[in-house]
Amino acid sequence: MAETDEHMHPNLLLMRKYESAWARGDVTEATSYYAEDIVLHLFGRNPLAGEYRGKAAVLGFVHKLLEVTDKIEILENYAILADDRYAVTYIRVRLERAGKKPLEGKRVVVFKLANGKIHDIWNRDEDQYAADEFFS
Repeated sequence: MAETDEHMHPNLLLMRKYESAWARGDVTEATSYYAEDIVLHLFGRNPLAGEYRGKAAVLGFVHKLLEVTDKIEILENYAILADDRYAVTYIRVRLERAGKKPLEGKRVVVFKLANGKIHDIWNRDEDQYAADEFFS
């Protein structure tokens, strides 16, 4: 039996709305779930890797990501798990960029949540070497 919104953990509902917004390409809605003090942790050794502190910095990263990619797709959403403090998404993504081999693979993203907002994001790609090559 499918779980209805009214019986769903509020953080699971939050994450489903967040992932749905990204899947539709609705960046405005997706980023509306970010807390003002959000910290984005991106692993790797490429120009986009690093730590982005604060909503303005994370929005700057999102705009830069959209500038350097021609297409971003969530191909499959394997799982969204959430409890009172954390959420984890397990997805398959594909990114395209002119002059580069497409980046396609699984991604695990861990979120720290509080008061209905996303406060921290840790992003881990299946093949970090491929991600670094794609963004370099």
